[in-house]
Amino acid sequence: FEEKECEVSPVCYSYRWKTHKWRRCQLVPWYVRQDSPGAHETCGPGLQARAITCRRQDGGQADISECLKYSGPLPSLTQTCQIPCQDDCQFTNWSKFSSCNGDCGGVRTRKRTLIGKSKKRDKCRNSQLYPLIENQFCPCDKYSAQPVGNWSDCILPEGKLEVLLGVKVQGDIKECGQGYRYQ
Repeated sequence: FEEKECEVSPVCYSYRWKTHKWRRCQLVPWYVRQDSPGAHETCGPGLQARAITCRRQDGGQADISECLKYSGPLPSLTQTCQIPCQDDCQFTNWSKFSSCNGDCGGVRTRKRTLIGKSKKRDKCRNSQLYPLIENQFCPCDKYSAQPVGNWSDCILPEGKLEVLLGVKVQGDIKECGQGYRYQ
């Protein structure tokens, strides 16, 4: 019988990705898009990037390799963005939807507002083209069947099925007896 001391095991941490703020939108360099229409414009589609770090559960900094091994997939480092052109209408971001009042079939709303010079442009104030309020029906968890329309004719259950030589054959078709009506 032999005895040996255990090695001191390292503290087990859980790891998580920490995403930082998106940097400002950058136009795709003109030499990349020089063959595309509007290549010399100072507005349009762009890219923005952000930093990502790996943190331990206690908030301490960890090596990225730990999160790659023990955390979920790497969050995106870039996303597309839009640098508005002078003629574009500019808005705040949509607000969060208001809460549902609990009634089935209720409506929740979100809003945005015009900003900057867009407030003075007639085309931007056209709520048909650029709505400032959006409505959405609240999710409905309860469903109750409501009868609609006239009652059906009386429906009789089918007669018994008989199997003759492996083929199902309908028995006598009933013309009287207990039936059901549906609405």
